[in-house]
Amino acid sequence: MKRAATYVIIAVIIANIALLFSGYRILIGERIVQPGEHYVAGQWGDLAGNEQASIVCTYWTGRNSKLIVWWYGGGFMSKDECPFLHTVD
Repeated sequence: MKRAATYVIIAVIIANIALLFSGYRILIGERIVQPGEHYVAGQWGDLAGNEQASIVCTYWTGRNSKLIVWWYGGGFMSKDECPFLHTVD
């Protein structure tokens, strides 16, 4: 049992190092914020004033988490879900 736990810990450490140096991010959470709903999303501030719904994606970078906000929907400049893997722009 201890051996299996050791392998899991080593795998998590290697995965974090790979994320840190590859520029990829892994999705750890998403939230749809409706117009008028108060939600503070990092550098984007409070999303309550938006006239369109937003989708807030939380990604793990290997060292910390980062938020990315898109318009919510199926149009050209919007997304209906957060991509599982995201690269640094």
